[in-house]
Amino acid sequence: MNYFNQAHGRMGESVAAAYLERKGFYIIEQNAEFHDKETGKKIAEVDIIASKNKGAEIHFVEVKYRKTTDYGTGAMAVGKAKQKNVKNGAMRWLMLSKLYDSVIVSFDVVEVSGDAPDFEINHYENCFY
Repeated sequence: MNYFNQAHGRMGESVAAAYLERKGFYIIEQNAEFHDKETGKKIAEVDIIASKNKGAEIHFVEVKYRKTTDYGTGAMAVGKAKQKNVKNGAMRWLMLSKLYDSVIVSFDVVEVSGDAPDFEINHYENCFY
């Protein structure tokens, strides 16, 4: 990924985090990366980890930013491989935080499109399993 795409991705993640906070979510972590213990290679990443309902629900959020939707929406870009990546990250995070059996888990997508200050934001809760 080039620097231009990274910058836009990070901007989209910031916009999404602020949006989620306005909806009553607590942002636990952004850009959570998980690495193989032996090789150090990155094996999973979750854009946003957020809680809702006083921590009873943990949302693992993939954020997709698109300047325009001419070539499809951000949610359309979250295919099986990306879903698997987010689920792997969620499993590792839940195990590390010892919350594996004690919370409701949701896999979400937040798509951000357009330009500041008029971003269009769509939040799809529990949209993959």
